[in-house]
Amino acid sequence: MARRPQPRRRSFASAGAVHSLPLRRAARSLPRRTDEAAEELTSLLEEEGLAGIPVLIFANKQDLLGAMSAAEVMSELELTSQKDRFVHVQACSAKTGEGLEDGIKELLKNVNKS
Repeated sequence: MARRPQPRRRSFASAGAVHSLPLRRAARSLPRRTDEAAEELTSLLEEEGLAGIPVLIFANKQDLLGAMSAAEVMSELELTSQKDRFVHVQACSAKTGEGLEDGIKELLKNVNKS
């Protein structure tokens, strides 16, 4: 059965970018999914129009067992090596709304610094 394409979960503004990653440790396809997420994120960070702007990544699905923590996402996607911009990974649950406001507040705080 062919996998249907996932919609791109990112939005842009002239001052910041938001990206959502629904990753769970328990998924058998995790290595492939983290590779895909890393490729998409690398592509995003290399876009000329987005150079140097702060980035917020939502580590979604925190309401589910096996969800990757924000620290695991940072490590898995090698985001600690980003030196030319602010990158924040916010654990969240789109289902419950937990973490969404905190992530946006963190992004806005850093948009004002750039």
